[in-house]
Amino acid sequence: MDAAARIAVRPATPDDAPDLARINRPARAAAMPWLGEVRSEAEVEAWLRGYLIPRQGVLCAGGEPPLGYISFGEEEGGWSVHDLYIDPQAQGRGHGTALLRCAMEAAGDAPLRLRCFARNQAARGFYGRHGFAVEAEGDGTQNEEGEPDILYVRRPSEHMRGTQQ
Repeated sequence: MDAAARIAVRPATPDDAPDLARINRPARAAAMPWLGEVRSEAEVEAWLRGYLIPRQGVLCAGGEPPLGYISFGEEEGGWSVHDLYIDPQAQGRGHGTALLRCAMEAAGDAPLRLRCFARNQAARGFYGRHGFAVEAEGDGTQNEEGEPDILYVRRPSEHMRGTQQ
């Protein structure tokens, strides 16, 4: 059994918003230091509590308090991952894989898409190891940061089921 298979995953509730906000900001800063701070912790918490958790599929991983979270949902033409953040202290231990597997299972045979910033090499490698392929490249007009990004897609019928470690 791999490390990701042993990680507890559960649905997020609005009460998780403070813990998820404490994950979001340092995870973004560690992966994308060039972005600077886009939102305060209070703004991220309000967004999580009032928008993301009630409207998306949001899962937490790693116990109490959570060590990571993912948001994803069904959209026209497939499914999309919107956020995947892991506490920098817990990265590399399977939390991201456990959460991403849940999104892949929810998507079933439908395409699963996500965007990541072109300069985020760690995320690009992570998604590539999990069977995602580049579908399109963006010039930054699709995101509030104005940062060039890459649209990835995973089509299970074109890949082996499961993930590479």
